[in-house]
Amino acid sequence: MIETDQKNILIRTAIIFVLVGIFIGIIIAVSLDSNKNGNDERRKNDIEVLAQAIMEYRNKGPLPASSGNWCDLKQDGTGCPGFPSLISEYINFIPKDPEGGYYKYYSDSKNFFLMSNMSDTISTYTYSSSSGSFSLQKKNFLTINQSNGSENQTLNGFDPYNSARLASDENVFYEGRRAVKVEVDSNNSGVFIDSPIHNIPKKKAISIQAMVWVPLGKTVSFGIRGDNENGMLEYSSKEVNGNNNWQMIELNYELTQDWKEIGIVVHSASYNVDPNFYFFIDSLKLEYGNKSSVWVIGS
Repeated sequence: MIETDQKNILIRTAIIFVLVGIFIGIIIAVSLDSNKNGNDERRKNDIEVLAQAIMEYRNKGPLPASSGNWCDLKQDGTGCPGFPSLISEYINFIPKDPEGGYYKYYSDSKNFFLMSNMSDTISTYTYSSSSGSFSLQKKNFLTINQSNGSENQTLNGFDPYNSARLASDENVFYEGRRAVKVEVDSNNSGVFIDSPIHNIPKKKAISIQAMVWVPLGKTVSFGIRGDNENGMLEYSSKEVNGNNNWQMIELNYELTQDWKEIGIVVHSASYNVDPNFYFFIDSLKLEYGNKSSVWVIGS
């Protein structure tokens, strides 16, 4: 009887320890989520405060350009040109990301953008002065890989310009604020994005702007492709070196011949591609001539 009682006590004790462990695990998980949510709310507030200060400064003078890429808004003045002194009249100090990083600034001296990476590292909170709007780009994406796209991994663009679909699947649509995730392996180096634009006359200027996220140590190439009676060929490209952050890129090309079709190719420019290599494309815009926002993905 004593041995049975001891066994029961041991079983009950073990159950208690298991329950306590589960309870502690739940508390830790809730606490971590709470911290992440709190950090993300602080990031949103910081971006909004920065946007207000920069807008007030812009009413007095031109903004400094960011040399074609995002720069870090640092308090010590070693990041973005002219900051923080430009806005010191409108803000006490430039806030820092709660996890130790810096908020990002991009400008062509007329318009500017602000960006913060959120806790999940892929989602971003941004401000655009051209639209005057704040935007949360959630971690929500359409994945392109060898198993779902066509053989050439093609996305077809549609009107209205916020939609596209996988060429091989009429039911898989890309819409709204979603990034395209391109998974790369030895058989799949990238993705073709075919636009609904046709019959473009020569001397028209073609422009690509995009946000891209590339892993550190990897390189992605963006190219403009078109058909001038010789099939779809790549005519101009730009490489983006990965840094585990969203980057803004721009590529321009003037047609020397009439083109029947136009599109974009995005592919790995890294050697020794491994199966875990992937990158994201977001807020991609293709323009030609004097038309603006001719074709937009994820914006």
